[in-house]
Order: sequence, then structure tokens, then C-alpha cells
Amino acid sequence: ILFPLADRIILTRLPYYRAALPEEIRERAAGYQGKMTLIPDARKAVRLAIQSVEPRETILVAGSLFLVGDVKKAFPS
Repeated sequence: ILFPLADRIILTRLPYYRAALPEEIRERAAGYQGKMTLIPDARKAVRLAIQSVEPRETILVAGSLFLVGDVKKAFPS
């Protein structure tokens, strides 16, 4: 649902046994290959997302609460 709306998709994961593998997501969303980048480390993925947007553009983090919690740690308080 979200992929068609995105200009860029960065796939990542946490080292959590229930986390989906970004490679599997990439395979299932083959129609969006041109938009996707795979960055295994979630914090590096967030840094890339921040560096890739213009002021006033939006970054959406979608996934488990574990992922969102880890990503929140990458932002200064």
C-alpha cells in the first residue's frame, strides 16, 4: 500500500528473530526495484534517509514497534 506512494524505499531490519528479511520484502515487491535500496543496519538506513531528503520532505518509518523504537534512538532528543 505504501510503496506506490514513495519516491524512495529503504529496506532494513533489526537483529530480531521475528523480523522480516529485507531481501524477502525486496523479492515480494519486485515491481518497485528501481525505488529500493537495501541497508541492513537500521541506523545507517535512517542516516541515509535523512541525507536523502530535502527540507520539508517526509521520512516514513514503517515496521514493527521494535524498529520504530530503534530508529527513534537515532534522532537527537
